[in-house]
Amino acid sequence: MLTLFFAISLISVRDSATGIAVPAEVRESRGRLRVRAEGYEAIETGAGDLPVTIWIDPRERPAELQPHVVAAQIRTGFLFVHGHVTDRDTGEPLQGVAVTATGVASRSDHRGYFSMHLPAVRETENFRFEGEGLMQHTITNTLITDGADVHFLVRMERGHGVTVRDDGHKIWMHREGGEHPLREEVSSGEHTGADDVVIPETIRVGFECPSANTCARVEVFTLDTYVKRGLNDEWIASWPDNSLRAGAVAYRSYGAWHVAHPRTPSYDICSTTSCQVNDPDTSLRTDLAVDATRGWVLISNGEIFRSEYSAENNNLLGDRSCSNVFRSCGDGFAGSPAAGWPCLSDSVCAGSSCFGHGRGMCQWGTQRWSLLGADWRWILNHYYNDSGRPGGLRSAYAVGPEGEKRPRRRATGR
Repeated sequence: MLTLFFAISLISVRDSATGIAVPAEVRESRGRLRVRAEGYEAIETGAGDLPVTIWIDPRERPAELQPHVVAAQIRTGFLFVHGHVTDRDTGEPLQGVAVTATGVASRSDHRGYFSMHLPAVRETENFRFEGEGLMQHTITNTLITDGADVHFLVRMERGHGVTVRDDGHKIWMHREGGEHPLREEVSSGEHTGADDVVIPETIRVGFECPSANTCARVEVFTLDTYVKRGLNDEWIASWPDNSLRAGAVAYRSYGAWHVAHPRTPSYDICSTTSCQVNDPDTSLRTDLAVDATRGWVLISNGEIFRSEYSAENNNLLGDRSCSNVFRSCGDGFAGSPAAGWPCLSDSVCAGSSCFGHGRGMCQWGTQRWSLLGADWRWILNHYYNDSGRPGGLRSAYAVGPEGEKRPRRRATGR
């Protein structure tokens, strides 16, 4: 039963694991929405004036998405591709949708689920979804990672024509001549707040965004579901566990900071490279990294830290797209001193040209340090406080359930 106190066309409720519509009770009180449904965790979020989809987490994931089931399907030499296909408007599962890629094909079952094994013989692949009475949907430039998986949530529209989603991975464009989709934002400086740090329960994300402050619709997630939907878009799922875990804490903290400092009254953060990428696909290994770091955030000056990161922060200019105009630290060092990030000795990145804005944590650096055996907590402290020698914006510390101070969790959003 859906109980609403405002226009029903403005809100829908979906299962965060499958994308299927959920019969839910939605109540509004004093500008806040409270959503409850049998078999799901209750969720509370701020109300806004844009169309909103609220994604609620099932207490038990469906059988096909249980970690041991997915892990059993992962094979060396292949990318395991699976997903759920639903009607964009009704949220009903779509049966019989044909899913094709180069040399492989599948078809969705009565629950909208499909799966296939794609040989890892090229860097990227395009996927086409076709069904009777439906617009053809294409997902382009999906990164093919050997021995990993990708799970898509596909919402198809009724009618004729084609819809396209570019799934190009920002990090994989780290190659000679590669262009990096740079964030519009610049470092915003340090912020002070209460000593009692609060981790938000939910986050409101803007989609269909011509710019970071002009998104057309909003989707609400629990914070960790948001991180799972984005971590595999900002990090590479085949990277070592400690790299992915460091990335999960950075991604979570960056999102949580925006809940306290929302982009607009209607949403906290956008879903594009102007903020941090978030789209409807996940991977098992990045999901497990999020679960392993649950409750961990970076804090500075008493509040959750705005944890910037970019692909390659070494202060060496090459032929890759680099917007760090403050490269004054030299080869083998990360940093952007004029933007508030002091120089940091980062030997594993020596010889690699700058790629991105050069602020905060180096994403490729997390992969290299992990391959050398570094723990994810060490990686976070290395990049965000120079291993206990803080200065400028490099003054944040990782705090979580095992730390001296465990941040409280509560529902937030305006």
